[in-house]
Amino acid sequence: MKNILTFINTSGIGFGITSGTITTLGLIIGLYASTRSQHAIIGGVITIAIADSCSDAMGMHTAEETNKKSSGEKIWKTTLMTLISKSIVAVSFIIPFVVAAMNPAVAISIVWGAFLLTLFSFTMARYRQ
Repeated sequence: MKNILTFINTSGIGFGITSGTITTLGLIIGLYASTRSQHAIIGGVITIAIADSCSDAMGMHTAEETNKKSSGEKIWKTTLMTLISKSIVAVSFIIPFVVAAMNPAVAISIVWGAFLLTLFSFTMARYRQ
């Protein structure tokens, strides 16, 4: 397990999972409260999956580049893992809105987000032991 987590670069994936979860949930709850539109929520989540993932990946890339101890390989692993993990996490929040009615979909999204953050935190705690 430690070899896999070292290979995939935990800082990039960790940032992608937490940022993807929190940002997407914030958007879902905000759009639900203001519009109650399933289409607006799905469109917003797709926007986060594309634009915000690219923005965060670029931010992580720049942050890693400023660290003189980071190798080129580490910089690119962090960038790609941030992009991939945030995109996948954000897109995963669309599923409840495709398969369930609006109110249950919002509740499912909140539970899904809490599960993702808990699972990642637990995995990292075990990894650090």
